[in-house]
Amino acid sequence: MYEIIFNPGSRGHHGASVWNTVKKILDEKDIEYLLYETTHAGHAEELAYELTSDEKEHTFIVIGGDGTLNEVINGLVNPNLITIGLIPAGSGNDFAKSLKIPTSPELALERILNNIQTTPINFGEIHLNNSYKRFIISCGCGFDSDVCCDVQVSPFKPILNKLGMGKLIYTLIALKKLITKSVFSATIKLDDDYVISLDDIFFLIAMNTKYEGGGYKFCPDADPSDDKLDFLTATNISRCRLLKLLPKAKRGTHIGHKGISITPAKKISLHFSKAVNLHTDGEVYGKCDHVTITCAKDHVNFLLD
Repeated sequence: MYEIIFNPGSRGHHGASVWNTVKKILDEKDIEYLLYETTHAGHAEELAYELTSDEKEHTFIVIGGDGTLNEVINGLVNPNLITIGLIPAGSGNDFAKSLKIPTSPELALERILNNIQTTPINFGEIHLNNSYKRFIISCGCGFDSDVCCDVQVSPFKPILNKLGMGKLIYTLIALKKLITKSVFSATIKLDDDYVISLDDIFFLIAMNTKYEGGGYKFCPDADPSDDKLDFLTATNISRCRLLKLLPKAKRGTHIGHKGISITPAKKISLHFSKAVNLHTDGEVYGKCDHVTITCAKDHVNFLLD
């Protein structure tokens, strides 16, 4: 039995069209399922928590974007018991891109229905004061988080989503943030051992997957099954060089350039010189002056092959 968590509002209500396609196939194949449709922000998390509170095995099909998937991951009571098949319906779809999940609902559903083996996927955790939150793609601060913050409130996002150009808003706002470049300093501890202090930081990201921010390949070698996060720092880079590096980041060819560094780690402790925006999977979490980021010991099983 599949339990379907469906966000009809994803990508300017594109989710409704995707569900109609999926429903037709499921009904034609006489496949049993239970449908749970989200009605408000945070509802997917509430549904996932309610459904998994029995601490039994569940197989979910998630129809939505990265934000919907993030909510489901955060609602799981015992992640190790859960299997998820994703049918992308968002504007960014970075998780799907990283894991090579087809954007076609027909092909994505076919892979889920024909799958006989699951893949354990890592997720990250952030610990901030007394709060806790999971992420499955990335957690970052600085440039990428500031972009996410502006994207969330941009009046152009729903318009571009309806036109099928949702990713463009990320690029437009990224260019704006490059011009108005804001930097900060931080003390960083990796795996409770290696400590560094950095100034003139443009952004920091802990990546579980290769892509974030609407298709930027910030960590080309990130492997969401290796029990580690790839920690990227961008420091001491002029506006001119940043403008040149941005298109390279789309292809993942920014690696090796001066000021760009990637270090695998299981735990990252950050103390900032000022409060900065923090995001998890593209959703702004809030401002903070310190945070601890870890790769969770648990996994979620995904239907991928």
